[in-house]
Amino acid sequence: MDRFPDFALEQGQTTDLLERRQNSRRISDRVNHVSSRIAFFPASYLVYFLTTAAVIQGVVLLSRRVDAPLLFAENGPVEWFQLVLLFACFGCLQTAAFRIEERREIFHLLALLPLASAVREMDANLDRYVFDGAWQIMVAMAAFYAFFFIRRHRRSVAAQLQPVLASGPFGFLFAGFLTVMVFSRLIGQQLFWRAALQEQYLRLVGRIVEESSELFGYLLLLFGCIEILRSSFSDTAIRRPLYREE
Repeated sequence: MDRFPDFALEQGQTTDLLERRQNSRRISDRVNHVSSRIAFFPASYLVYFLTTAAVIQGVVLLSRRVDAPLLFAENGPVEWFQLVLLFACFGCLQTAAFRIEERREIFHLLALLPLASAVREMDANLDRYVFDGAWQIMVAMAAFYAFFFIRRHRRSVAAQLQPVLASGPFGFLFAGFLTVMVFSRLIGQQLFWRAALQEQYLRLVGRIVEESSELFGYLLLLFGCIEILRSSFSDTAIRRPLYREE
């Protein structure tokens, strides 16, 4: 009878030992995963920094060959480059939605944002070559589609939203959204530049600042979409947790 407590004690010690080993393994896997991400991201950030610098410097050099009013005009080179960036964002998000089944609905929904922005950037061409108000109707159609899509997949969208908001790529997306929708709109107001420049006021100044800040914001959006697409090819936090409970 005296041996049963010893046997129970040995079982308890064995169980504790196994749990400690499992916890150590999980912590080790998590540290290795985080370390691999830390080792990767500085290189990608450097690429994004150099890309941004090259694009901005390219615009500056192009301004020496093309007059600024034409360079930043409606349907000008800068606006067309912004359109390319937006379609690239749309392609990255749609590809990620196809590859990451666990986040398919939320990525498909997010892809509507650069698509609607591209329509907004081409408002002058749509009004001129289609009909006046065409871009408003197209954006409204995208909004209605998004509404019915969310209504149909509300549970999936709600479940997938939190992991995306907590992911690293969302930082790029949020910064790009603030730059395009808030900063560029505020800093590009002609009322501000008229008050700042007074008798030296030129409408072109406000347009250059607005279009340049939009270009920077679209680059940030593209970097976030690239990070999302990259996550579809690797085991990252946006696709699954850093470690999974056994």
